[in-house]
Amino acid sequence: MDETASTAVTERKVAFVTGSSRGIGRAIAEGLASRGYLLVLHGRDASIPGYVARTTVFSIPSRVGPVAAFRYFTDPQVFGEQKFDQMREAMTDVVAAFATPRRCDYLRAITADLIAQARELIAAWDPARGNFLGELTLAGKTSKHFESLHLALGEVVNRMGYTLENIRGDKLGRPLGTTSGGAAQPDKVESPFSGRSLEDIRDNVRGIERLYFGDAARGEGGLEGYLVQRGKSFAQLMRAQLDASFAALDAVPEPLTLAIVSGKGQVQAAIDQLGVLERAIQVDVINALSLSVGFNDNDGD
Repeated sequence: MDETASTAVTERKVAFVTGSSRGIGRAIAEGLASRGYLLVLHGRDASIPGYVARTTVFSIPSRVGPVAAFRYFTDPQVFGEQKFDQMREAMTDVVAAFATPRRCDYLRAITADLIAQARELIAAWDPARGNFLGELTLAGKTSKHFESLHLALGEVVNRMGYTLENIRGDKLGRPLGTTSGGAAQPDKVESPFSGRSLEDIRDNVRGIERLYFGDAARGEGGLEGYLVQRGKSFAQLMRAQLDASFAALDAVPEPLTLAIVSGKGQVQAAIDQLGVLERAIQVDVINALSLSVGFNDNDGD
């Protein structure tokens, strides 16, 4: 390898950018390229993007995961002998940058916090400890939280509405700019690094769907069955609004971090449709069950 080329590589700062083919990742790559960084790009587009052609770039196809990407260059045949030597030096710098004591301490701290929260959640549902399911089903008997089944049912149904309210306000509205004068806020998007922003929301709506309709395959009933016993049924209404909500979410282009800028209309349409579903629960379902609409924990935030 040419000594001058080696010195040029090792003296330059190195950045490993994932999701670099579009959105925030692309913007970050552009900014770093303009500052002379040696870039290692990972994204859906395996070609070397023209917007960073002014700097030395090595591109990794998306079929190679961000972590596995470090092993992608163990074969000199991928880029040829000279580029392989450059990449080996560059990636050594990247690994060294990530392996600082401060980063390791931070990783240990957040891992410990994640473990602690997971244990608390398990304990809350463990029949021998928190027994939260029992708190609901035994309301009015041994429950310490609910004096009656009516209050327990009200908590469950209200939480369905709160979930939709939080999706509309926090997961979609805030990133779209509803609290910032219309200016998009990509940093407010949930799960931006995993790319599950919209899928997380779909999971929330699927939970509401299952709570209302149950799961016949598992022999689980839902609120609709209870309503039918009381002489009411909103199966047609809820099915239509749930389907419309999924369709509205599917119409939002991925990723959400980009959609809040270039697909504002679709994001707003999803917010509006989820509002229709929320009202169906908070007006039709709650009234039919003679329940009261409660206050969301996020009210006033």
